[in-house]
Amino acid sequence: MAVNKEKTAGINTAGLTGFLVATLLLILYFLAPWQIPASIHILVLLAPLWMPIIGSLVFYRLWLRYRRANYLKTLSSTVLEVLIPRELRKTPLAMEAVFTGLYLTFGETTFIDRNFLGKVRTWFSFELVSTEGQMHFYIWTRSFFADLLKSHIYAHYPEVEIREVEDYTKFIPFDLKRYEYYGCDFRFNAADVYPLKTYIDYGLEKAGDEEEEKVDPLASLIEFLGSVTKGNHLWLQIIIRAHRGHRKWPWTKRNSLKEQTEEEIEHIIQEAAERTRRVVGKARGVEDEEMGMSGVNLSEGDREKIKVLDRSANKLAYDAGIRGLYIAEKGKANSLFLVGMLAGWRHFSANNFNSLAYTRYLAGFDYPWQDFRDIMRNRERRRIYEAYRRRSYFYEPFKTRPIVLNTEELATLYHFPGEVVKTPTAPRIPSRRGEAPSNLPV
Repeated sequence: MAVNKEKTAGINTAGLTGFLVATLLLILYFLAPWQIPASIHILVLLAPLWMPIIGSLVFYRLWLRYRRANYLKTLSSTVLEVLIPRELRKTPLAMEAVFTGLYLTFGETTFIDRNFLGKVRTWFSFELVSTEGQMHFYIWTRSFFADLLKSHIYAHYPEVEIREVEDYTKFIPFDLKRYEYYGCDFRFNAADVYPLKTYIDYGLEKAGDEEEEKVDPLASLIEFLGSVTKGNHLWLQIIIRAHRGHRKWPWTKRNSLKEQTEEEIEHIIQEAAERTRRVVGKARGVEDEEMGMSGVNLSEGDREKIKVLDRSANKLAYDAGIRGLYIAEKGKANSLFLVGMLAGWRHFSANNFNSLAYTRYLAGFDYPWQDFRDIMRNRERRRIYEAYRRRSYFYEPFKTRPIVLNTEELATLYHFPGEVVKTPTAPRIPSRRGEAPSNLPV
């Protein structure tokens, strides 16, 4: 199974570096041509052919980044907080329906929109936040889509209360004299086609069962967020946009998640057939080359993988970026909260499933001289803080290769818990929202 490679792209750094190197070679060619090897000498002579192409590509990348930044600057954003009643009895299936309704591909539908006007697909950020132990469910969205988002949530959770609030990140500025910052992104340990362990695998899709008998994998994370002490803040965000498939190369056709899943299932069957051929060949005392192809004997693990992959492929998919940020006042940091943040998604992992591992921004150094006066570490702290605050993941200035999550996985990672979660710090309201009586005077 392939592992997602970490890829962070801002300006086209490779192209810009090549352009600068080529310029230096030209200068060196005219100043000291005798010091240039023959192969480089030829390359320099051909510079009038290839330098305009490289220069145009670099200029285009810079220009497109400018157009995109200018477009994003015109968009306003809204932060919504969702308050949950004490007697909520909805399953995560309701949240999956919300994510299904938010599958929007508008914005960059045409070639001109994407490549010249700088328009982008809309994205949302679903956030689990602990402010000194007080747990909050926040959703960041562009203001244009706020009413649409509310309608989808109220349609499936009529009992909740949604209110617009000030962006909580504004209350904690980046100030290294007052706060300590520790953050990271999370990536998959296996290929995107392998899903996480979801609420269906935990049996949470069955409505009407006794709440006390249910096992909600999100419960332990909420309990942990509720245990954060005074002077400490823990922020988790899941940024999503509609998935449109992957290209192996820019000029090739996009492969949908379903097509990638079919390729992975075929690969599993081929491996099983090869394994069967080797085992049967040895049992009969026949060389592998003489055995030929034998029947496929799928193991229980293979059957489970195929079952999981097949179920996952039939769901709508999102590009997703997952981040965590732990902020503590000076002198109040507790390493236990950092460890809990890094291990917070463990309950969604299992054999034959995918898992989340932390990556980026947690730069570690063995010796003091490797990072003089914490210059590099502080740079990473500022980057993760700004990336989180801007909700930037799919586009510059913190463009990062996303993972792919389907609606079932998203509803498992972010849903409004029922009575099975008893933590007193969960954002509950005392009663359900009710409709006004029909006989009220006008």
